[in-house]
Amino acid sequence: MGRLAVKVAVRDGFSHIHAHDPIIAAGAQYFRFGRKLSIGVTQHGFGSYSQAIHEDGVPMPTLVMKWMRNWEKRILRRCHWVIMPSKIGLEQLARDLGEYPVPSHWSVINHPLPLIQKLPKKKARQELGLDPAVFYILSVGRIVPLKDFETLIRAVSQIKTELNWALVILGDGDHQGLKNTAKCCGLNESQLIFSVTDNIGVWYSAVDLYVSTSLTESFGMANHEAVCSGVPSILTAVGAVPEVDGSASLLVPKRNVDAISEAIEGLMGNPQLRNDLSQRGAVLSANWPTPDEITDQYLACYKGSRITK
Repeated sequence: MGRLAVKVAVRDGFSHIHAHDPIIAAGAQYFRFGRKLSIGVTQHGFGSYSQAIHEDGVPMPTLVMKWMRNWEKRILRRCHWVIMPSKIGLEQLARDLGEYPVPSHWSVINHPLPLIQKLPKKKARQELGLDPAVFYILSVGRIVPLKDFETLIRAVSQIKTELNWALVILGDGDHQGLKNTAKCCGLNESQLIFSVTDNIGVWYSAVDLYVSTSLTESFGMANHEAVCSGVPSILTAVGAVPEVDGSASLLVPKRNVDAISEAIEGLMGNPQLRNDLSQRGAVLSANWPTPDEITDQYLACYKGSRITK
């Protein structure tokens, strides 16, 4: 992909290549062959790319991790810019790679305000075929261990309430293990719904509560979408989550089934607190940088980079 990026840049007269992981940036650097191109990267994991792919399930023995981090450090030193979507993520990247002080060509550019169309709850539920009398809890993400949906399922199984409720998990992947967990926890089929969607806004409009039990987040795009859409949200206090959405959500410790269950049950029984969180989400949304503002930050980054051989 790095070689292809160089080929397209040369063919079409581009001066900058923006990669979205250091491996592609390395390929572009290698195949540049002395051409005048500015090459930079956005790091999307929390901290180093090497650590991120390890946490996503790639085995990384100690010696391999050490080699990978040293290699990644060399790549980032040769980049003209390095961007992280959160301040704490940038600081973690520096710790992971042993870069002190933080290099001057590293910077933070948040992801922009999500542009999601909201619908009235009644209309959204009609479109999705959801029961108007059920309290719906939503979680979003790939079906991978990193998202820790198993803890969420165990937490909701402990809820004691007279409300009819259901947990909706939106995400691609193999659901069978989670279905087995739900069965072992005593949940019936109507209480756990798996789906995928091309229209996330209708789901944010339809549900009553959003919960993330992720083990790490470099930013937490789905979390941010839910919070900015006004959905009362419970989020694990991991990675950049407190920095990005902590002011407008209820934070809980990761892997703590009892604490997560208590938080969910507490919000289910407290409409005033749910409304308060929704209002705080609206304030966060109103003050978050727009796509145009974030575009200006990227352009400033590109214009400030040196185009060298």
